[in-house]
Amino acid sequence: MLNRILVTGATGFIGRTLVPTLLTKGFCVRILSRPNSNLSTLPTSEIEIAHGVLPDKAAVAQALCGVDGVIHLASLLKVPWKAEFTTVNVAGTDSVIGACHEQDKPPVFVHISSLAAAGPSRSGTPHVEGNPSHPVSHYGRTKRQSERVVEQYADRVPTSIIRPPMVLGGDDQASFPLFKSISRGVHVLPSRRPMNVSAIHVQDLANAMICILLGGERLNPTCPDLDQGLYYAAADEIISYEALGKIIAQLMDTPITVIKCPSWVTYLAACVSEAQSRLTGQTRILTRDKWREATAGHWVCSAERLKSGLGWQPEGNLEARLAQIVAKYRGQGGLD
Repeated sequence: MLNRILVTGATGFIGRTLVPTLLTKGFCVRILSRPNSNLSTLPTSEIEIAHGVLPDKAAVAQALCGVDGVIHLASLLKVPWKAEFTTVNVAGTDSVIGACHEQDKPPVFVHISSLAAAGPSRSGTPHVEGNPSHPVSHYGRTKRQSERVVEQYADRVPTSIIRPPMVLGGDDQASFPLFKSISRGVHVLPSRRPMNVSAIHVQDLANAMICILLGGERLNPTCPDLDQGLYYAAADEIISYEALGKIIAQLMDTPITVIKCPSWVTYLAACVSEAQSRLTGQTRILTRDKWREATAGHWVCSAERLKSGLGWQPEGNLEARLAQIVAKYRGQGGLD
């Protein structure tokens, strides 16, 4: 029986939802946190806090004492040109699961990867777990490398991998500019090519992680290239990025203008945005790496394995979830 769960990346967007969800379900929760992390968004009186910086394997080993399961969320998304990007996403993963491998009784390990590790669907057919992986961005390649890392330890560590698509929620700073732009009457498409997307609400993803932690298939240690132990988690709906913006606009009761930018225009914007980020040290959503993803094709996947095998279901359809996000942003005054 799993009782004490270690969460890495707990202070991030997904972690801030996962931790209270674990507590609600009766788990003891321990987090691995950098010494200077802001913990104000977490219920610190209800959790155990271990301090450490990835890839410090000694700190991870200490944090693993008495742990039955690990949900590994820690990763970097916005600074692909920095050396620490690969250090955290790949070496950090290696330090966590490597420390698990050295335990007398290794904990169950759930690795949160990304649809970016699979790459886009050129045809628009939703990815399923058996499809080959062709990442197009540095972020996607590091997430695929991190998957390869965890596969190496599957002989002793019972491991599952989750590849979520776009994750949405009222606390997400990455998707907030989309909602803000639409509230001002503009929805910008990154290219003139059609792009369909899958998405998942952060609460539904947290529920999926716990579902897989408790009952999911594990990687096959004798043949890790098989898709056993790999899961996509997404809402049922697959829609175009243009339609996504129109739904959000309807929920806001806001008329919008859809601007279909040539891809070269958004590339120039990405170059400028990235240059500003490099000069100022401030992270920005739009980079050349994100441009590669945004113009590469359809970002779609099917969660049928997760639903049929483990009984997981989203708690609401995509439109209902978007309505919740709009209401939360409005309640925070973010769309004024």
